[in-house]
Amino acid sequence: MSTLRRAVAGSLIIVGGVTFLYSISAPQNVRAQLGLLGIESSLSIGLSPLHPSPGETVELTVKSAVLDLGESTVLWRANGKIIAQGDGINSAQVVVGALGVPTTIEVGVLAPDGISASGRAVIIPTELDLLVDSDSYVPPFYRGRALVSAGTTMHLLAIPRFKRPGGSLVATSDLIYTWRRNGEVLGSISGRGKSSAYIPFLHLYGADNFSVEARTADGMLSGEARVSIQSIEPMLALYQDHPLYGILYHKSLEASTSISESQKMRTW
Repeated sequence: MSTLRRAVAGSLIIVGGVTFLYSISAPQNVRAQLGLLGIESSLSIGLSPLHPSPGETVELTVKSAVLDLGESTVLWRANGKIIAQGDGINSAQVVVGALGVPTTIEVGVLAPDGISASGRAVIIPTELDLLVDSDSYVPPFYRGRALVSAGTTMHLLAIPRFKRPGGSLVATSDLIYTWRRNGEVLGSISGRGKSSAYIPFLHLYGADNFSVEARTADGMLSGEARVSIQSIEPMLALYQDHPLYGILYHKSLEASTSISESQKMRTW
């Protein structure tokens, strides 16, 4: 989900929480020969991961459909500081800052024929957690969560922490959420403020991959979280209903056990 805007000096591309600005120049004697049609967007910067968390190391790559980067001199800067340079250096690494603190990436390319290009990206770290539980049964005081099995309904909850440069946090209800199941957009549960989703789980076996993307309306901040859900086969447990202490939830009965006829059992 990207927004493309064009400016006279080049092209400005906003992708989630990362802003890219590209420009390119050429000597006068080759400008008329090439025409420079579409060349202003021929330089692209890639990030891995695309939605970095605070303090995470990001792998930067630059590509061009016009320039031969392997024969060009490449210079990388992060917040004005050189982080990599040399012939054919089309990748670099940078550690991004704290939540909401922008890191400005600049890359300059000088080809052997004198054509130069530059790109700029602004990375703003975000955090997005994805919690999962189910309406399946667990006994009282169980320390784990209710697992997903066939016929149950999953509850997915996205917890974003988006901070704009300057310090203001973005309200959860102001974000736009896109939920996906195995890559397919779930339109009925996606939209503005829809940070929670209830999804029936029907598989007896196998796993489903779920993801949620949250972004601001202007596209300047975004984050993504993923989870793989494996169908769990339900387990039958027997508990003793003690005449004095009640149901002994702290200990289920063994596979083979005997109790007096005066005592009752309950199954869950």
